[in-house]
Amino acid sequence: MNSPVYLETARLVLRNFNEADLNTLVDYRSHPLCAQYQRGQFKDRENLSRLIARTKTDDPFSIGQSRLAIARKDTEEIIGDLFVGISKNTAALGYTISYRYHRQGFAYELLSAFLPALQCQFPNYDIICCTDTENTASISLLLKLGFIKEGYRKEIDSLMFRLPK
Repeated sequence: MNSPVYLETARLVLRNFNEADLNTLVDYRSHPLCAQYQRGQFKDRENLSRLIARTKTDDPFSIGQSRLAIARKDTEEIIGDLFVGISKNTAALGYTISYRYHRQGFAYELLSAFLPALQCQFPNYDIICCTDTENTASISLLLKLGFIKEGYRKEIDSLMFRLPK
């Protein structure tokens, strides 16, 4: 693996993207099961190739926006991606897990490890996630992780969740 590893769990690593991730990224980002709840996400090869090039050095623990690969530790294959946007005392998270890996506990595993690390790095920041009102799997996951439902935000057409400090 050429990319630095920012976080490791029993089955996963959080790392930067590399060119070898492109085919898998295009596959799950363009699949209806993943794309149905994503707004403004790139799905085509050309834009995803640019995204990989732009995010090769992203660090989830720095101010600004990062997009990182969630990869299996055993095969290095990406199974999803994590967005982290940090600004103005707020850390906003977004995630996509490949349809091939839905309902296997990967998002819970990654976020259970990532959230405490993020809270340690940014102890006074609000950590928020937004999700489509119909994305029951994501809503259940956020509640299981301890997020509190803040309500519907019309301007972004999403439910907003906040992690208590």
